[in-house]
Amino acid sequence: MLRTARPSKTDANPQLLVVLATTVRGFRLSVILLVTVLLAMLAFQSAAFAQPHWYVGNSRSLGAGVKADIRTPSMMPDVGNGGIANFVSNIDENYGTSDWVQVGWCQGDGEFQVMDGTALPTVPKSYREAYLGDGAFYDFDLYSAQPLNYARACEVVALSQQYGKWYWRTKIAGQNRGDYWGFVKKSPVVATSEMIVSTQNDCMAGFNNVKYKGDYTWMSFDQDNRFEDDPPFSLVWYYTWKYSTHAGDL
Repeated sequence: MLRTARPSKTDANPQLLVVLATTVRGFRLSVILLVTVLLAMLAFQSAAFAQPHWYVGNSRSLGAGVKADIRTPSMMPDVGNGGIANFVSNIDENYGTSDWVQVGWCQGDGEFQVMDGTALPTVPKSYREAYLGDGAFYDFDLYSAQPLNYARACEVVALSQQYGKWYWRTKIAGQNRGDYWGFVKKSPVVATSEMIVSTQNDCMAGFNNVKYKGDYTWMSFDQDNRFEDDPPFSLVWYYTWKYSTHAGDL
């Protein structure tokens, strides 16, 4: 979901996000919600200078927040063209635009830039991105490097209401990284990995303790809405709230 600023060299054609639909306890609800996530993610590619993106992870229909412990791999990822990101995010399309706030860790080739011209770092670093009004408002910041084989708690959560819309707060390792206004209280939420520009990039991450917030309390992800662009990704599935993402076949 990282919004890109300009064209970049590519060795792959744009692909549609392929969602592996799985019903929950015999109901059709998960399929309907997966379509919602699909449309939201495809909309992210509609902006000028959009690059190919591929995704893998899990989603939940509605939440007033999402958080997870997101781990880096034990060896430095090889990102030679474009970038990778591993994050939690909301997906809000209730006001006719595709809006989100997300936090996680990212890495790039040192030249690939997001919408505000920031180049993705050549080592894993924590980041926060906010995108509202189809890009009318955009905010991106990098934070400290995330060591290898190390997990950081990442969280976005509905905070308070003003003038009919909600502030969502972003947090990394328990530290507030900014509040953003213009969302509904509950929307689809995801914990996912993303590969941008090239399928040759090395993208691996562990997701554990993936939770969504209800009206008042946090609960473990309880819906199997896994999605996987294969190629280039593989998904190692343990539970709805614990899985790992990998580039290539396992």
